[in-house]
Amino acid sequence: MGLVCTDGIVLGVERLLHSKLLVKGSNRRIQSADEHIGLATAGLLADGKHMGSRAREECANFRDTYNSPVTVGVRQCLLRTLIRTVADE
Repeated sequence: MGLVCTDGIVLGVERLLHSKLLVKGSNRRIQSADEHIGLATAGLLADGKHMGSRAREECANFRDTYNSPVTVGVRQCLLRTLIRTVADE
């Protein structure tokens, strides 16, 4: 769930404990892609981790190429492409 406020955005997710063997803190559903962009995932934890790492890679590549932080609009297009790619695999 996401809430838009005057000062920013608040992201919230529900953590489900599937096993007592999970290490505390390893079930992260909210991740940061860049200094100013975060993402929340639902579904399989491995898919969320993969999307988070790919988002960080894409943001780093954009910063290296254009010497500026990625904008939210560009990040949205990159994420849409990533989702289609992962869904096709």
